Amino acid sequence: MSVTTLKIAAEIAVGSDSTASFTPAAGEEVAIKTFFAEIPDSIDMTAKLIWKFEHGSEAEEVIWIIRRSGAMPFEHIIEGSNVDGIRKLGILIENNEATSPQGAAGCSTVWHEVK
Repeated sequence: MSVTTLKIAAEIAVGSDSTASFTPAAGEEVAIKTFFAEIPDSIDMTAKLIWKFEHGSEAEEVIWIIRRSGAMPFEHIIEGSNVDGIRKLGILIENNEATSPQGAAGCSTVWHEVK
């Protein structure tokens, strides 16, 4: 079993976003163990955990959205039959603030293995 940690800790410009992603190998079962974000309460930012991230013609699947700070309260499994070695799992943090760059952090711990 492999463990991958996706992390973002950045100052994000107004109207911009920051991303982190990885591509599991074909046939791997993916178990997303944790996903959390730390964003100041007064800031209009969103953190998203996305399957099929930046995949082009295929629609992305948003697994969980965090507005401001919080954590995904459950484990999420992506079956190996849905993993082709091309699709990505990604974190996207969007800055929707109208005035200035803002700091934010997001993290997800992912276990993956061929079953």
